[in-house]
Amino acid sequence: MKIIINMGNFKNKGAEAMIYSTCQIVKNVFKNPEIVVVASDRKRNKDFKVVDVQYFKGTIKLLVKSLIKSIPFLKRFVFDDVLQEFEESDMVINIGGFVLSDKMYLKTNINYFLFFLLFKLLKKKHIIFPQDMGPFNSKFKGFLASLVVEFSDLVIVRSDVSKMHLEKLGIKKKIYVCPDIAFNFEPSPQNKAKLILEENCIKSGKFICIIPNRRIYEKNEKYIDFLSKFSDYIVSNFNVNIIYLPHEIRNGKCDDYTVIEEIFLRIIRTDKVFKLSDTYSSSEIKGIIGLAAMLISSRYHAVVAGISMRVPTIVVGWAHKYMELMKLVEMDEFVYDFENIDDEAFTDKINKLWINKDSIKKYLEKMLPKIEREAKYPGILLKKYGNG
Repeated sequence: MKIIINMGNFKNKGAEAMIYSTCQIVKNVFKNPEIVVVASDRKRNKDFKVVDVQYFKGTIKLLVKSLIKSIPFLKRFVFDDVLQEFEESDMVINIGGFVLSDKMYLKTNINYFLFFLLFKLLKKKHIIFPQDMGPFNSKFKGFLASLVVEFSDLVIVRSDVSKMHLEKLGIKKKIYVCPDIAFNFEPSPQNKAKLILEENCIKSGKFICIIPNRRIYEKNEKYIDFLSKFSDYIVSNFNVNIIYLPHEIRNGKCDDYTVIEEIFLRIIRTDKVFKLSDTYSSSEIKGIIGLAAMLISSRYHAVVAGISMRVPTIVVGWAHKYMELMKLVEMDEFVYDFENIDDEAFTDKINKLWINKDSIKKYLEKMLPKIEREAKYPGILLKKYGNG
């Protein structure tokens, strides 16, 4: 059995966690599967092969080559090693996370659809693993989403709201709802996470972890002032260290580390605020988050990491996926849309989370086993639809 894992990457630690989580599920379902990961950034791993497809342009080229190869007398003139990998596969598992939506660029939506179309032309099973979709005020984006969902072999979304957005399009396809598969993603051992902090000369003791999101910065530059202001507030009022962690590093382009650098230019209490500049693996990032007394995150999978490690978490987000995620643990009162955030209310919630952090940690201990069991359900569905 040859499986293609598509729409992942290694620059974003959430996407990386989904790649490894999907690989584990695939290995549990199928005997000795051959796994090929499609990513624009190559990374060696003994468990899978990585093929590079350039965003959008690469997708179009593969689609055109596939169409040319479908013409008998032209077939012998076309060869592409990536296309050959796709042709030899049995199915593709799409782990897009959050792509089909008005919240995302049109080009991103089209790229998702073109990949789907390519695999359908190659007559491969198309499996959509847990991700969020919608809203679809754009009729064109809604049209693309409806085609993808209706003609996929298995569709799993991460929230009832995403399912509702798809049903509003008139989709009749059975849609399953499951928590994100990264709830069961293994963190690095505690001693490894502690060693990373020591290597970065970060003081011992309690700390609050803050993970920003360059997407919010691109939408609203006030985000920088907001985080720097609350960093100073936390240090002054809680007498605790802060560690800033980048969750996406894009090598020279605007990324989470760019945001962190801008924040540090505005922070007053730099004596107790630290940052990790090196690129660490998704398991190492999760391990570090697990050591935190509290997490403030604007990255979806950092929130998954936080609550799955039983860390009291507050979220500053930009899409419905954050609210739906925190509803899983009935902590949606700690979710804020940055565009509508109220500084005074946010201060109250930070104080509440900090004061009650021990009881919240115990509460998460009780809540998480059920969610972790439900997050394994995509493996059961894959076995059913993948072998059918």
